[in-house]
Amino acid sequence: MRSRPFAIPESARADLWFTHFLPWLLAVVSLGFGALACRTGGAPGAARTTRGGSVRDSSAPNAPRTPTVSVSGTADVSAPSAALGSVCTPSAGACHTRGEALLEADPGAAEDLLNECLSCDDVGPATYQLLATVRADRGADDRARELLQAGVRRFPQSVLLWQGLGRLELAMGRHREGLSALGAAHRLNPDDEALSDEYRSLLARYGTEEDRLESIVHPLLLEAVGRFEIDDPEGSLQVLAIALKKADKSPRLRALVRSRLASVLVSLRRYAEARKHLELALHDEPKASSLRAELLVTDSEVRLAGGDVAGAIHAASEAVELEPKNPLAHANLGVARALAGNVAGAIDALYRAVDCGLGRRLTKAQFLGIGPPLERLKSLPDFQRLLEHGWPTRSSDRPSP
Repeated sequence: MRSRPFAIPESARADLWFTHFLPWLLAVVSLGFGALACRTGGAPGAARTTRGGSVRDSSAPNAPRTPTVSVSGTADVSAPSAALGSVCTPSAGACHTRGEALLEADPGAAEDLLNECLSCDDVGPATYQLLATVRADRGADDRARELLQAGVRRFPQSVLLWQGLGRLELAMGRHREGLSALGAAHRLNPDDEALSDEYRSLLARYGTEEDRLESIVHPLLLEAVGRFEIDDPEGSLQVLAIALKKADKSPRLRALVRSRLASVLVSLRRYAEARKHLELALHDEPKASSLRAELLVTDSEVRLAGGDVAGAIHAASEAVELEPKNPLAHANLGVARALAGNVAGAIDALYRAVDCGLGRRLTKAQFLGIGPPLERLKSLPDFQRLLEHGWPTRSSDRPSP
């Protein structure tokens, strides 16, 4: 069986080792395009790390009352209060239940408690949804939408949140965003007949020709993901070639499909072909968008593989400008700067990557395994502080005295 894309033989050139690792473990080139295609805003992390599949919300604590809304994207979740330790004890499930019980008697207190529940380590999608419902019920639709966007970023495979977001977007008159979110929910759970009927009905009512094309192209992208994950990259390329023909009338969808073609080609070390697809994709998606940012992240990796360090810095820098909270863009910029000999700039970019959540995407061992670009940094005190910042040493990991 073919090895995973980041398992580069020791005999491979050093400059290919780390650039081949990055596209799959570090950057968003894992064909997990669900989050990318369905997002209406910020980072990949993302993005794009979500692999196709169907799940329900097994992490949701208890079953909340039937909500009226849900959302996806970004939000400012309040920092925990001084008393948060007691709020989160014994679990976010108990916290959620207490908040739900307060709703009838004191909605304001319930909202405050549920907001603190979001900082519990084991909070689930249902809490995001319930709190968004509370906010929408009192007319704060924008705050509900922001909260559900944050929930989807945290739980990108939550059908519950995507479906609620879609319904809220539609209720707010944001038809395109609503269809996109409901489409995400449908792709995560295509066997739900009620959800399928709802999506098809709304697509017929509000959808544009591009929306209808998207409903045809995305199942093909999911099939390409499946083929890639069973170690059939050639089969994945064949399916993506069909998707590219179907997407011909939509520049945005062409760019999306080409980004996936580039991802597979990078895994096969066919860098020249990947570069060609990326050039065409970037031409098709000239405006500032999350898709363009994702394309630029992949482009930076391909340029690194070809030894174009200056070009990689330029591509990663533009990706950072488009999505300042994208940990993968910052990480690739850090790697490129390290190769260019800009040690201070590399440390700064890697710190930003960690601040944006790189530690949730890579283990410490995987990060250190990037290879040659980090070797020149490992002896620096700033780099050691970076490691502790991103991957704090637990007490159980410390050697015994």
